[in-house]
Amino acid sequence: HPERTFLFFKGRVALHAILQAAGINEGDEVVVPGFTCVVVPAAVCYTGATPRFYDIDPRTLNGDPERAAALITKRTKAVILQHNFGYPCDPGCLVDMCRERGILLLEDCAHAVGAAWSGMPVGTIGDASFCSLQWSKPATTGLGGIALINTPELIEPIKAVVDTYSEPST
Repeated sequence: HPERTFLFFKGRVALHAILQAAGINEGDEVVVPGFTCVVVPAAVCYTGATPRFYDIDPRTLNGDPERAAALITKRTKAVILQHNFGYPCDPGCLVDMCRERGILLLEDCAHAVGAAWSGMPVGTIGDASFCSLQWSKPATTGLGGIALINTPELIEPIKAVVDTYSEPST
């Protein structure tokens, strides 16, 4: 989907761009899995928003969707699902709940590229997804990140944001 795919220097930059495009900023909250890389809540903090951490399901090591749902407030603007160790995270009630409340559902696909949940490839379940391709990931290009936008309303805003990021020098 080239018209919905945007490339970045790193996955964390792709996440930050999605959050910026969605207008997430100070006073907003983003529900984030507690078992994640520090760059995920850092990207949220760089927008001025507050990360709210939810616990994992100890059987799958993926975030527990019921615990994520319990943290949603009127200040919640996004929920992040993270697919860990090649295993897709079951979104449970979050897809419908987020849709009904106008909350973005974002997917972190850095550790599950190529996986599918109920026949849907990871990255296509939520409104947008991001992926890191750095050297420590299962699918790597050395460096790089991807944002996939599944919600048409986010495409123009992310196009406006993409060019605000400068490329690092070699």
